Amino acid sequence: MVAQNLRVGYEGRAILPPVNLTIRKGVQWALLGRNGSGKSTLLKTFLGLLDPVDGRIERPTSARISYVPQRHRIDQLAPMRAMDLVAQGLEAGWSFLAPFRQRDTRQRVQRALERTGAEGFATKRFADLSEGQKQRVMLARAVVSEPDLIVLDEPTSAMDVVAASHTLEILEALTRDIQTSVLLVSHQITQALTFADYVLFVDLEHQEVVIDTVKAIEHNALFRHHFGGLVDHDGGHGHG
Repeated sequence: MVAQNLRVGYEGRAILPPVNLTIRKGVQWALLGRNGSGKSTLLKTFLGLLDPVDGRIERPTSARISYVPQRHRIDQLAPMRAMDLVAQGLEAGWSFLAPFRQRDTRQRVQRALERTGAEGFATKRFADLSEGQKQRVMLARAVVSEPDLIVLDEPTSAMDVVAASHTLEILEALTRDIQTSVLLVSHQITQALTFADYVLFVDLEHQEVVIDTVKAIEHNALFRHHFGGLVDHDGGHGHG
């Protein structure tokens, strides 16, 4: 995915300076900023849910992009098992009342469940799972098609520290194994910096967009103004 002089906003009014970036395969990105900094607007534009105010965003027609929202929109009353929900990542119009129709589908669903550590509750009703388990199922649904890019909005917000760490390990393994790119939106700054290779930092108040490596962003004056205390306590984070 490539953004060229991309301006995002509403009703023809840009809220941030232009964004220029290229997300290559197998690279981990973090989209960071304070509440109300423009992250959600930028994310919606990346996903094609909002039109750019100016500039352009290029998504190869063959590229597969998966999205894991912060809050799932699955009908809690539907008698849907976790494994059926994962299968929806492969088939448009999948019916949870029908048996798996193809051996390949079963195998891919099973592989996705194993990759995300969700195989233990695959046959349980989705609505009965804990919030952390639901998020893991949603992650399996996103990875079942082995996408080129996975976009995750606060994927660990409902998880404890151990589960959150395991989720990021899963994402790192995917970038290695199938060269998936990851764009992680998170309020967990320390966690995100440990995970990412590159950071897209946005600040609506100061009208700044900063794109750099984790190591460089930790020394950025504006980033340190907002988050310096989170990166100083143990000497920094990230892959470098």
